[in-house]
Order: sequence, then C-alpha cells, then structure tokens
Amino acid sequence: MVKVRFATFTDIDRIVEMGTHLHAESPHYRDRPFDPEKVRALAHGLLRDESGQTCVLVAELNGKLVGMIVGMIVADWFGSSLGATDLTFYVDPAHRNGRAAVLLARTMEAWARDAGAERITPGISTELRVESTASFYEKLGYEPYGKLFCKDLKWA
Repeated sequence: MVKVRFATFTDIDRIVEMGTHLHAESPHYRDRPFDPEKVRALAHGLLRDESGQTCVLVAELNGKLVGMIVGMIVADWFGSSLGATDLTFYVDPAHRNGRAAVLLARTMEAWARDAGAERITPGISTELRVESTASFYEKLGYEPYGKLFCKDLKWA
C-alpha cells in the first residue's frame, strides 16, 4: 500500500534521482542542464526550512520512494491572501495509474490548508502528459486557470 509522508534527509538521494528522471522525461526541460548538486542543496534547504511555508512529500511503496511533490505557500503580490503551488510533482511511470499521485496531491492540499492557504494552483510546466495530467487535476476538483508561456531568449 502506498503511504505519503514528509521527506527526511535520508530521502534526498532518491529525490535527486527522481528529479533526474523527471528532467530527462520532460520535453520542456530535458535540453537544459540538470545540476544534481543544486537539487540536493535545494532539498536540504527545504527540509531545514522551519517557516511552515514549504513542504516536501514523498510516496513510498514497499520501502521504495515512487513519487514526490514539493510545495510552497506564497502571499499574493497585491495582498496578504495565501496560496499554495507546487515546485515539482513526479511519480515513477510504473506507478502513475495507481494511488501515489492522488495521495500526494491530497496530502499537499491538507498541508496547504493547515498552513493557511486559501487556494492551491499546481502547474504543468514540464509539457509531460499535459492532457492526462489536466484530467487528473480536474478529477480532483481543480479548474483550469490561465496559461503558461515561454520564450527562448538565446535565440530571440
């Protein structure tokens, strides 16, 4: 049975490994450099953060991490209303049709609510499985919101 829990420092190697897989799989990110040490340092910093404004959750099945979501709480730029968003959300391909993603999303929702967030706005910036991921979010009660745009400035 899949269990979701807050990550610990002993999970960092696997978090970096999952980040490597996500980066390689993403049409949007895979052509850009990946720095595992930067990901490792970010994970360390997030796990040390005591502000209550960040979370790193992992999904575990039979002692192996099969997914992760990293979230943060931010205030609106124009006021004090708090919202949550994800920095990354990844589930191993073999477990994408199981409970891991649902449990990670629901656990992040509970964490965000407890942290005072009034809404949660995840994104799909990887260009990975956009339609099925959008459908996943809609089944969890999310509504489409805005659009993302990108311009490569190296060639502009």
